[in-house]
Amino acid sequence: MEKNGILQYISRRYSSGKQKGEFCPIMDESKGLIELVNKLQKYFKSTGCGPRKIELPQIVVVGAQSSGKSSVLDGLIGFSILPRGSGTVTKCPIIVQLITIAETKDKEEEGIELEDFPDDGRSQDYDEVRRKITELMERNGGAITDTPIIVRVYSPNVVTLTVVDLPGIKRLTSAGEPSNLEKLIFALSRKYINEKNAIILAVSPANYEICNSDGLLLAKEADPNGNRTIGVLTKLDLMDEGTNARELLTGVSKDVQVKLGMIGLVNRSQKDIDNNFSVQMQMAKEKDFLSKHYADLAAQNGVPYLRKRLHKLLVQHILKCLPKVLDDLDDLLKHCNKRLDEIPDVMTKKDQLVFVYKVSHRFENRLKIEIEGSTRRPEYRHLYGGVLIKDIFEKRFAEDMEVAEATADESITDSMILRAFRNSGSFDSMFGNPEAVFRRLAQNQIKYIEKPALKCADRVNEEIIKIVDRNLAEGNGNIGLKYFLSLRKLLKTTITSLLDANLETVKNQIKDYIRVQSSVIFSLDAAFLQTIADLRRRLEKQLYAGEDSSAAEDEADSVASLPDVPNGSSNVASYGNVLKIGNGKKLCASNGNRNRLLMKLKEPECINLIKEMVKNYFRLVKSHIQDFVPKLIADRLIIPFSEDDGSLGIELRDKIMDNYESLTQLPADVRASRERDVQLKEHLKEIILEVKEILNVDVDENCEEGKFEGDQFSDDADETESEDL
Repeated sequence: MEKNGILQYISRRYSSGKQKGEFCPIMDESKGLIELVNKLQKYFKSTGCGPRKIELPQIVVVGAQSSGKSSVLDGLIGFSILPRGSGTVTKCPIIVQLITIAETKDKEEEGIELEDFPDDGRSQDYDEVRRKITELMERNGGAITDTPIIVRVYSPNVVTLTVVDLPGIKRLTSAGEPSNLEKLIFALSRKYINEKNAIILAVSPANYEICNSDGLLLAKEADPNGNRTIGVLTKLDLMDEGTNARELLTGVSKDVQVKLGMIGLVNRSQKDIDNNFSVQMQMAKEKDFLSKHYADLAAQNGVPYLRKRLHKLLVQHILKCLPKVLDDLDDLLKHCNKRLDEIPDVMTKKDQLVFVYKVSHRFENRLKIEIEGSTRRPEYRHLYGGVLIKDIFEKRFAEDMEVAEATADESITDSMILRAFRNSGSFDSMFGNPEAVFRRLAQNQIKYIEKPALKCADRVNEEIIKIVDRNLAEGNGNIGLKYFLSLRKLLKTTITSLLDANLETVKNQIKDYIRVQSSVIFSLDAAFLQTIADLRRRLEKQLYAGEDSSAAEDEADSVASLPDVPNGSSNVASYGNVLKIGNGKKLCASNGNRNRLLMKLKEPECINLIKEMVKNYFRLVKSHIQDFVPKLIADRLIIPFSEDDGSLGIELRDKIMDNYESLTQLPADVRASRERDVQLKEHLKEIILEVKEILNVDVDENCEEGKFEGDQFSDDADETESEDL
């Protein structure tokens, strides 16, 4: 709805369908708008709106003490209910909500409600209401506070209107009052009038130099151009003889520029109040005074006019501000929903059960995705744990095994081989045993494999722990878990315990596998056996080179008798036969040959051939280990975390379901905060719906042509005022 359309709609509603002289011609049309703001004021006081502040369209009353501010409010209400006295009486904002009701004979609907006394209902005992308001103002030790008091007045004799009364400005403090009282009152006043949606009602006494009016000076500070300030000039009847307020009331005065106009009033004196001089009696006195001294301006001044003028300004202002208010309400609702999303709904046992099920299921699913990857929504902020585990298997484990192989190769020395060969027999041995040397050296080399194999298991375990920690972290979509430290700890402990147990099993199996490989030197690998057979031939040639003809012939027969080992053949030579040297017999170690044999073994070619045999077996075992270890780790450490209904899921559900109630207890302050937000959310949804219904009014269909009658504004005046707004 366009601005001009809204204002035209209100202007026409003021003039349509009513008879001249009726008290409030548009109450039924505009009452809902003001009630809307009243509802917001009530909701924000009871539930709060967190760190976000919505600037509500409202009329804020400012003025110095003894400026007649209380009398202005009495005139708007129709009777006196606000506390009076010496010193600072008003110590907090008082939101006065005037609500027009239909007049009835029994007057049961009439009365006053205090938001802070909801059980008391509507009271018609004004003295009792005044006492309770005074009591509320003293609840903080009589200090100036920002906590408002909401007073609702239901009467057929009021104009639907809401005003916020602030403590009167006071320059000098009385005995017992804080020394910074002036500063506190100014700070509170500025907080309210600095809001761009506030209409400032600045009260000034007519018998005081207008340029020094505290109310107007404070208003000018917040609203330099006076676009949202309306002035009220009190005590017109107390001006010095020979002076008048005509220039101020007509707006021609250069001393004060308030775009929403200046309205003059005649107040009750303290003597009148003491003598129970009613507001109605004062209004009659005021009317008589205005007709005598300001006859041409009487219709635009006085309490009755002020009521209607403020009502109209407030309605127009609310409609003008509604689109922005709606945006703010939507924004507030989003933040409210965000806070509710951050605090899990675990108010009932059913909610708790649903929550822990979702948490465990989501946690399991995330671990599975991290390990197995996702083709649908692959992560781009970091590498998945599954990819890193693959790197551990294919790169880091392989690199460690290469280092182990190099270390094992370097550990075989010539002297080691010779000592081992000599030690393969004793003082009475007749033969040397190259096979025993090979076996002993091969067993010694395999030990170098154990460390990198165990390290691989540890690395995978650490990576899984990282995956778990990442998926339990608050910044990874697990905001709700921050309120359930015991639940998070249980998830981590359960997984850690499961991993520790499985890791221990993995390490023991790795150690057993390597122990078996070193304790039994055996293989039927065709390629390996062929390589060993070739190395044996070369070694025997070296050992028997230069022997007599018969020995040479025997050796030739021995070498020729060695079978080839075709790839994939099941008819391979026995492993022992391949390693036997010298026509199937152990080498003779008689006195005649022993020294000659040792001399040949010292030759580099023979030593290198034995080294090659050991290295080839090491590579064979290393290849088997590099296949076995990743498979074992995957089976025991990874698959339980990735398969559906694996041991992890079963373990988690068993542990969580046994204690789900105690694991999902919100801290008291967090629980209370969530309950407030739930209430605020419902209020906001209701209010937003009402605002949208108002903004969706079709102006052309709902407006009627017409002019204001009697003491109401004309359409021309409305257009001027609309521009000022």
